[in-house]
Amino acid sequence: MGKIDNLWPSDIGGAKITPPKNILFQQAEYFNEMMKMTLVAGVSTVQAPDHQNRNCIVHEFIIKAPTLGNYNLVICRLIHYFNLYPLNVYNAIEDVSYSDIPNEEVLLKTLKRIFNSEKVIYAIASLKAQL
Repeated sequence: MGKIDNLWPSDIGGAKITPPKNILFQQAEYFNEMMKMTLVAGVSTVQAPDHQNRNCIVHEFIIKAPTLGNYNLVICRLIHYFNLYPLNVYNAIEDVSYSDIPNEEVLLKTLKRIFNSEKVIYAIASLKAQL
């Protein structure tokens, strides 16, 4: 039996995609610089079953207050399966969901909307006032 040809495309795995988790990490870095680490943003990732018991990946954007016993304030959650898009975004402060985010551009607009919402800004200001 002869050698079988390689059936894989030459550019497999070469797509230029910024994972949603990396976007959250970058936003956490910006937040930490702005807050001078008085409040500390971070990202937590877990695997969890969805309502149909399928495994999905959940990234939480969390703000911690070190001087308040590391009190955690979850700002939002990004939820996707092994494919990065479409994904769902949950604004934990306003209890609002954004479904079927199709790509990075729409995700960035959605995160900006969340981070700039009055309720999120007020929640962060309230937490900082207690330091």
